[in-house]
Amino acid sequence: MAESSERSRAWKWGVCGLLLLASMFLYMDRQTLGNVSARLLWEFGLSNEQYGNLGFAFGIAFAVGGLTFGFIADRVGVYWLYPLALVGWSAAGFATGLSENYQHFMLCRIALGFFEAGHWPCAMKTVQLLLPREDRGMGNSVLQSGASVGAVLTPIIMVLMLASFSSGVWQFMDVRMAAGDDDRQITESVAEQVREQSYFKAETNRLKVAEVVTEIRARKKNDPKKTASEMALIIDKEKGQREQYVPGAWRSPFFIIGAIGLGWVLLWLVTIRRRDLDPTLFETTAAKTGIRQVLNDRRLFILLAIGACINTPWQLIREWLVLLLTHRGYTEKFAQLFNSVYYVATDVGCLIAGAVTLWLVKRGCTVHQSRVRVFGVCAALIALTTVAAILPKGWLLLGVLLIIAAASLGVFPITYALQQDLSRGHMGKITGLVGASAWLTSAPMQKVFGWLRDVTGSFKIGLAVVGWLPLVALVFIILFWPKDKPTD
Repeated sequence: MAESSERSRAWKWGVCGLLLLASMFLYMDRQTLGNVSARLLWEFGLSNEQYGNLGFAFGIAFAVGGLTFGFIADRVGVYWLYPLALVGWSAAGFATGLSENYQHFMLCRIALGFFEAGHWPCAMKTVQLLLPREDRGMGNSVLQSGASVGAVLTPIIMVLMLASFSSGVWQFMDVRMAAGDDDRQITESVAEQVREQSYFKAETNRLKVAEVVTEIRARKKNDPKKTASEMALIIDKEKGQREQYVPGAWRSPFFIIGAIGLGWVLLWLVTIRRRDLDPTLFETTAAKTGIRQVLNDRRLFILLAIGACINTPWQLIREWLVLLLTHRGYTEKFAQLFNSVYYVATDVGCLIAGAVTLWLVKRGCTVHQSRVRVFGVCAALIALTTVAAILPKGWLLLGVLLIIAAASLGVFPITYALQQDLSRGHMGKITGLVGASAWLTSAPMQKVFGWLRDVTGSFKIGLAVVGWLPLVALVFIILFWPKDKPTD
């Protein structure tokens, strides 16, 4: 077998495609929660602040996991570590579907955050080893674009899967209740519906049955001439297109999406041999660079600030988008479908950012100049969150959100390329430290964002402010980042 240094350029870009798949599976597991957020808030009786706490716990676990996997990656390599991380987060996603209460959800999100964090040190180290400096921006775009692909597919899968569980206790109730109108028959009919569509305990089922029966009885008192079946049909029509939240309907997507990522492990082992990622096969002086020297490099501290500034708006908008849209008057189904369109835009923006960076270099710009220009345009567009905060429901709001989406992911390939300029031998540690900084900042903001929503009754304040953070990152790059200092 040929050594990695002798592998073809096509093979190396093929490995980047494999990294894209890993990012895709990661975001499919992560986005499942966001797409059932309205159901969970309803079913478990959660406040927006409690929902924000799930994001907070995930972020803290991600920070810890990033540091852990980063240090391990530099010590033992990524060949076995990478598949281990993927198996871990797939299992955590699957286990989420078994959650019976808020505490169980919290534990699953902590496990998911910890293992998902392993993806980035492993993926970043792989790109750094395989691609030359001028190609890394595009390589990082391919890697990062997988996140958008996964986020696009997840809402579509969710809508299709939930549709089969979303008929609710009202649909076809007229048929089931045609035999009679007495309370016993009503109760038995509703109970049968709930049992068929719920994974919950019997006590919870009884509560749901009582809730439905109570509404039918109340309607019949006001209009006693109508039968229970007729009343159920009227209620169903009144609800119209409003989603009927069936208890337990959200579980199956977690099971399926959590399991499908495991196929990636086989692809990784078939495509790559351990020696392909052996750092000793690559020219490097970074191995001579001690960790102390890396920690004393001012670029590391700049990256810590940049990571925090770009990750916060990305994570907040991504996590809260469905709730934000339903708050503006859109249906859950529409919000989920738009969520897919949103991530199509992020994917386009991510790939364009990488391609334009490479194009500018070929047009005579230095690598640093091309990165600053692309980052600057993206940062300015993300600041449009201030406009989105005040726009009413309509196509203009949706259009601005799509522009923000494209720009929000466009800054990441540039940031990754800056990270890869520091050190080859300590890439895992650097990625872990930057990731920890980003999540330790964005995680508390999830809680603050939810709290602001509960206190003010609106997302406007949080949305208006958060979009300006990437411009702060741009200032750090312009003022403090050295001009075209090579990696090694």
